[in-house]
Amino acid sequence: MQKEKLSKIKERIEKLRKEIDRHRYAYHVLDKPEITDEVYDSLMEELIDLEEKYPQFKSATSPSQRIGGEVLDKFKKVKHKYKQWSFDDVFDFAGLQKWEEKVRRLLQKKGYGDNVNLEFDCELKIDGLKIILTYEKGKLIQAATRGDGVTGEDVTSNIKTIRSIPLELNEKINIIVVGEVWLGKNELERINAERRKNGETEFANTRNAAAGSIRQLDSKIVAKRKLDSFIYNIDELESAEGIKIIKPATQTEELELLKKLGFKINPHYELCENLEEVEEYYQYWSKVRKGEIEKGLDYEIDGVVVKINSKELQNVLGYTGKSPRWGIAYKFPAERVTTVVEDIVAQIGRTGVLTPVAHLRPVRVAGSVVSRATLHNEDEIKRLDVRIGDTVVIQKAGDIIPEVVDVIKNLRSGKEKVWRMPKHCPICGGKVSKMTITEDKNDNSGRLSAAHYCLNPNCFAIEIRRIIHFVGKKGFNIDGLGEKIVEQLTQKGIISNVADIFEIKKGDLMSLEGFAEKSADNLLEAIEKSKKVELNNFLFALGIRYVGEETTVLITQNLKKLTGKNVKNLKDLIETFPKIKKEQWESVEGIGVKAAESLKEWFGNKKNIEILKRLERYGVRVQIPQNKKVDSKIKNKIFVLTGKLADFTREEIKDMIRKSGGKVSSSVSAKTDFLLAGKDAGSKLDKAKKIGVKIIGEREFINLLKSNRIKLTN
Repeated sequence: MQKEKLSKIKERIEKLRKEIDRHRYAYHVLDKPEITDEVYDSLMEELIDLEEKYPQFKSATSPSQRIGGEVLDKFKKVKHKYKQWSFDDVFDFAGLQKWEEKVRRLLQKKGYGDNVNLEFDCELKIDGLKIILTYEKGKLIQAATRGDGVTGEDVTSNIKTIRSIPLELNEKINIIVVGEVWLGKNELERINAERRKNGETEFANTRNAAAGSIRQLDSKIVAKRKLDSFIYNIDELESAEGIKIIKPATQTEELELLKKLGFKINPHYELCENLEEVEEYYQYWSKVRKGEIEKGLDYEIDGVVVKINSKELQNVLGYTGKSPRWGIAYKFPAERVTTVVEDIVAQIGRTGVLTPVAHLRPVRVAGSVVSRATLHNEDEIKRLDVRIGDTVVIQKAGDIIPEVVDVIKNLRSGKEKVWRMPKHCPICGGKVSKMTITEDKNDNSGRLSAAHYCLNPNCFAIEIRRIIHFVGKKGFNIDGLGEKIVEQLTQKGIISNVADIFEIKKGDLMSLEGFAEKSADNLLEAIEKSKKVELNNFLFALGIRYVGEETTVLITQNLKKLTGKNVKNLKDLIETFPKIKKEQWESVEGIGVKAAESLKEWFGNKKNIEILKRLERYGVRVQIPQNKKVDSKIKNKIFVLTGKLADFTREEIKDMIRKSGGKVSSSVSAKTDFLLAGKDAGSKLDKAKKIGVKIIGEREFINLLKSNRIKLTN
C-alpha cells in the first residue's frame, strides 16, 4: 500500500513539474499566459510541499529549484569549451558594404565563384549580458558569463532564477548555447525607485542592472529582479540517448531549432537577400529605438547583428584573432560618448531661467556632431562636480539636446577650473536670484525645482526667447520666422516684443542678411496668415510659465466656467481673464497650484494686457470654440492613442476627440474607455487587452464621429 502511495505521489510531482514548466514557457517565452499568477503560485506551492515531504523525489531541474537556498562566498572561474568571440562593428552603410566586399574576396580565394549567393540573417543586438549555457542529456548543468572570452564565472544558481531559461529541454541532447540576459525598462524603473528609497546608488541603465544582478551572490535577490533572456547561437550540438538531431544548415534554421528545444528567441529576426534589405531592416529598427515607431519593446537594443545565413559559408569564412568573419554588428549611432568641456556659459531662457551650457570639443553622438550640452542647473554641476577642462560623458536621445551625465575624474590634470553661476545676468546685467519651489500638486514626484533667474523683466535675452516661442509650430506657427531671423530683427531694433511682429514692413526685412524680395514677401504673407489662430495655440504662444499644451486645452474646454460668459473673441478674453482668481483657475481639474498662480500673475500684469490689446488692434483673430452641447458616445470618454495612424496625424485625432467632448490620456489604465490602435501598436495594446479596454481602429473611430456629425479635420 505504501509503495502504491509513493508511486502516486511521484506521478503527481512529475505532472506538477510538467504543468508548471508548460505554463512557465507560455508566460515567459511565448508571452501568452494561460493562467493567473495566483494559480501558478498555487501549483508551485503544492510541488514544493510534496518535494519537502518526499525528498527522495527531488530533482535539480525541478521548477522549485530555480531559487537556491545558499548564499555563495564567490563565483567559481570556468574555462569555456569554445572561445566566446565578439563581432566587429560598423556604423554606416558604407562600412557594411566594405564588410561584404571582404567576405566575397575571401570566398573567392576559397574557391567560390564571383557571384556566390549571399543571404543575411539579421537579428536585433540586445543590450544585455552574454551568457553561455551547457546542457547534458537535456538538463542544465552550467551557466557562465563571457568573461574575457576564454574564462568566465559560474553563475548557474542565478541563471536558474530566470524563468525564460529552461532547466530541462524538450529533447534529451547535449548542447552548448549562447544568448543574452537582459532586464526590462519597466523593471529597471521599479528597481531604481526601490534603491532610491533605500538610499542606494541607482543603476545607470538596463545593461548595468542586468550585469549587477547576475553577479549577486544571493540568488534570492536575483529572483526578485525578473531578468529575461534571448538565446541566439549554438556552439555545440550532440545527440544523446539515441536521439538524432539534424544540425541546422542555416542561421535561421538554428534559431528555429532553439525555439523548438524550449529556448526563448527574439522573434524579430529577418532573412535578407541583399544589403539593401539589410539597410531597410536596420533603418526600421533604428526608428523603433528612437520612438518614431511604437513596438512596445521592453528591452534596449543598440544595433543589428548581420550574419551570413549559410552555416557552410560560416565555417569556410571562420574567424580572425578576435571576431567571426561571417558576421558584423551594425551599430546604431552612439548615444553616449566622451569629450572635453572647453567652457561653461549661462544661457537665458524665455522665463528668465539661467541654464549652464557646456561648450564642448565637437564630437559625433547619435548621428550628428555636437558642440554644446546642457548642465541643467547649478545643483547638477555640483552633483557631477563638472569643471572647465574635464573629460565628460555626454548622451543624446533622439532630437533632445545632449546632456552631460558623468565626469571621468581620473583624467584630470589639476588645471581644471570650477565654474559658478554668475550673480548678474550676462546679457542685461540684471540681478540673478536662486529660487527653490516645490513641485506642482499634480506631480507626485516630491522633487524640488531649483533654478537661477534674471530678475530684470525687460532682459533682452528673455524677450528673444519669448518671441521664438511665440512664433513656433505649437504657437502662431509663422513659417520662415526662425531663431536666427528673430535674433536679427531684435538686434536691429525692428522688434522688441511679440506684438511688434505684426508691424514688420517689407523694408525692414530687406535690410536683413539673406533676404530678397521674394523671401520678404513670403514671410509677410506667413505673418498675415498667422493672425487667425486657435485659442489653445494662442495661449501656448504667450509662454506663461507652467502652462503647457494640455493646460491650454483645459482652459479652452472650461472657458465659460472660468469667465462666467461666452467669450467670443480676443477682446472678450482681454476683458475677462484678468478678473479670474487663482482659486478659479485651480477649480479646473488638471490645473495645479503653480499653473494657477502663474496664470493669475500673467493676466494681472498691465504690460502683458497692453501686448494683448496691441495684438487685437493689429488684427489677430483668436478662434474660440463655442462649447455646444455634445451628446454622444464620446462625451467625457477617455481615449489613448497608439501605433501609426493612416489618414490623420495624432494631433488631428486629439483635436477631434476634444471637440466631441472626449478626453485624451497618454497611458492606459482602468479609467481608459477607448484605445485607438493604429499600425505597429505595442505595449499599450497588450495592456488594453489585458484589462479589458475597448479597442477600436481608425475607421471605427471616424464612424463614431460621423454618426454624431463631428466635423473631420481633413
